Amino acid sequence: MGLTLVTAPTTYPVDLDTLADHLRVVRGPEDTLLQAYLAAATEVSQVFARRQFVTATYDQTFDEFADFLELKRPPLQSVTSVKYIDIDGAEQTLSSSVYDVDTSIEPGCIRLAWNQSWPSTRTTPNAVTVRFVAGYGTTAQVAPTAKAAVLLWTAQLYEHREPVVINEIARKVPLSVESLLWSLRVPDAA
Repeated sequence: MGLTLVTAPTTYPVDLDTLADHLRVVRGPEDTLLQAYLAAATEVSQVFARRQFVTATYDQTFDEFADFLELKRPPLQSVTSVKYIDIDGAEQTLSSSVYDVDTSIEPGCIRLAWNQSWPSTRTTPNAVTVRFVAGYGTTAQVAPTAKAAVLLWTAQLYEHREPVVINEIARKVPLSVESLLWSLRVPDAA
């Protein structure tokens, strides 16, 4: 099961003005550096939490159809398409009437609709590809906990530009950030 980013968000969970205010720096001279740190902090936070903050589009592959297909990077907003390789090796698009999308659980999933059956697929890796949209929405809709974690993580990167601070114990993740992200973290699949 692979996960590929198709369309990245056009914004971050927090904007540069908010970040500059948080860091108590003047916008302008270091905007490029701040944006790089913000991008890194966002990515690391999303990977740790196993969720998508600002809306993005992904492709997730499966080797075959199953009772349900769990889609990584919640919250799931919608499913754009389900494509599969049929037994003859041709790519097909599955009708949306064959499956139901469950956005009410995390992670969201696709289930077989009532009185339907999954089509046969070729026995090959990644025979099924689900394209889906995930994330809280816009920057304004991102959970406050996620925003706080990204702000604190970005501040850590900005303030400690070297990997080890002399005479201090270096930590992988500041405890405040880790606490916030644990509250958002999607549990491992059963």
